[in-house]
This record gives sequence, structure tokens and C-alpha cells, in this order.
Amino acid sequence: MATLRDDVAFGSPSSAAVFVLGGSANGWIEWINNAGETLDAAYRGKGTETR
Repeated sequence: MATLRDDVAFGSPSSAAVFVLGGSANGWIEWINNAGETLDAAYRGKGTETR
């Protein structure tokens, strides 16, 4: 497991997901909250979409 020494700002959820996962990723569906909702569902109000 790696630890970053400094904060890193990303321009989008997808660029943050690419950084973490190391490959192509759609951050709007990769990031999930404690309720199991994707970022897309929670932030954009797309219902109760879960993975």
C-alpha cells in the first residue's frame, strides 16, 4: 500500500480513479459511498443506482 506525502488535486472523479486504479476508469461509477451508491447516483441524483 502506498501513501501520498502531499495532497493531490484532481480535475475530475475519473482522473482520481485512474490514479488510484492505475488504468482507464469512470470515476462517476467507481466511487461508492457507505450506502452503496455510486458518485453518479449520489451527486447527480440518478436514483439509487448501486454497483
